[in-house]
Amino acid sequence: ARTTSPSSFAQSNTHVRSTMEFSEVFKSSPIIQFSPNSLYLASISQFRLCIRDASSLEIKHLFTCTDICSKIEWSHDSRFILCMEEKRNIVEIFDLLSQETYEINQGIAGLANARFTSVASSQDSFILVNSDFQLRISIWRLSAANQREGKLSFVTHINFPKFDERGLHFSEERDKMALLERKEGKDFVSIFKCDQAQFQLDRHFSVSASNAVDLKWSPDGQYLCVWDTMLHFKVCIYAANGELVREYVAYENALGVKSVTWAPNSQILAIGSFDNVVRLMDLDSLQIVAEFPHEPLITQADVSVFREMAVGETLTNDGFFEETRYEIRETPVQLKGKQVEYNRPNPQSGIGLLEFSPSGRYLVTRNDNIPSAVFVWDLKRLALFSVLIQMSPVVCTMWDPTGEHSRLCLVTGNDKLYIWSDEGSSCVDIPAESFRVGKLLWSQDGQTLALLDRETMCCCYPSPSEEDYEG
Repeated sequence: ARTTSPSSFAQSNTHVRSTMEFSEVFKSSPIIQFSPNSLYLASISQFRLCIRDASSLEIKHLFTCTDICSKIEWSHDSRFILCMEEKRNIVEIFDLLSQETYEINQGIAGLANARFTSVASSQDSFILVNSDFQLRISIWRLSAANQREGKLSFVTHINFPKFDERGLHFSEERDKMALLERKEGKDFVSIFKCDQAQFQLDRHFSVSASNAVDLKWSPDGQYLCVWDTMLHFKVCIYAANGELVREYVAYENALGVKSVTWAPNSQILAIGSFDNVVRLMDLDSLQIVAEFPHEPLITQADVSVFREMAVGETLTNDGFFEETRYEIRETPVQLKGKQVEYNRPNPQSGIGLLEFSPSGRYLVTRNDNIPSAVFVWDLKRLALFSVLIQMSPVVCTMWDPTGEHSRLCLVTGNDKLYIWSDEGSSCVDIPAESFRVGKLLWSQDGQTLALLDRETMCCCYPSPSEEDYEG
């Protein structure tokens, strides 16, 4: 069953009233994932794995895990789903078609992470399993022959990965895998060719960084970006053959890089740092082409500023329900920041949110020192386009993955969903009692948006555009 909820939509000086459909609320842990084909929604609750229809939320499959599951992940073809059970050091893979179960038992090696992947020129699925203490990665293959035999086939081991969850990235074509390694106190990168179900070492080189924390391929697979720990500002750009083509240091003797992301067209690398600036590097010239400072005072006259304002309260069974809407504010606008405590670990400062829209037109950012404000930058003009000022700190944001609409959803841990587009912004009330959204998840087709509380969830079905204007 679906219910509708009104939203208040702000566009220039006009307010819009529209409706949005929501599903019923049901119990779920925060561990959920849409299948790549957007047909299914998987959720975990203790020992039980539940597979629902992503549109109707009807239960399609139920599987029972051996132990409590801490992570789930779909295969690329949406046929298999992986469950990681750390307490028993096992990985279980469930087949939605045959209802078969496959198991990887790590034994005394331990289980730190597990993930699905696919490779170029192969229809098979592969499972990468990290052992404890960064000792090795075991790679297993799930092919049609394996399915007939009812077991997985072992492919290879890769020793000494530096991290369990980060430091490993596949190119978009799935033909290359880059891995950060730590040997004898030094960082190295290994590049593996992934073709015809093989993982063959192609390049191995040391990293020009004192303590690399992560790496990412450009979407076209031509460049590999590696960046240093927050204690040093250093970003290294390598060609696919391992050649260092650019080493960038913006400043020294201060906290450095906090976030890095590529534009979808691979032409721009965005670097967010602890000095509250986003720097854009052009990959043709390998030079910085723009800097986006995040100042607490917004002075640009052509920037759309949306401030969330309380407009009243309504009494419900759950107590008082606060009604809010966005108001258009003229610049200059002063943003409220908070004092940064640099004597504590992980100081709340710098660019903690940095994400391009799927079309590459916009870039959303957040200065963690001003947690209630979200900045949207226009990459065509290389200028600030819009600022959303919330009443509470922003805890999660996600772009519509289709790219058809430059639509951004965000939540602040309350009972509302906030939606921004280049046409305006809206506040949507979630029609559920005691529901506080802390996490968002889009289906790949952009038709369904999952909203998660700590122990419950519901789904929202955003309309492609806002209509029904009120004068």
